[in-house]
Amino acid sequence: MEFSLRAPKAREVRLAGDFTQWERSAIAMRERPGGLWEVLVPLPPGRYQYRFLVDGVPMLDPKNQDMDETQLRSASVRVVR
Repeated sequence: MEFSLRAPKAREVRLAGDFTQWERSAIAMRERPGGLWEVLVPLPPGRYQYRFLVDGVPMLDPKNQDMDETQLRSASVRVVR
């Protein structure tokens, strides 16, 4: 599944989620022209929670309205079919 985020002022963007056990150093994303950050993550079918870490600051996916909220964290949600 492809994850992307437009963050032109970011120095580093990472992807963390339940598929990485929420590790802050989880998956580094690659910067493309125009400040677009992308990464392709092979995931088996299922429902996944995730957040971006923009220069270390957690951020929900602004392009995705599907979210889970708990007492511990808010997370964007994607489903792989």
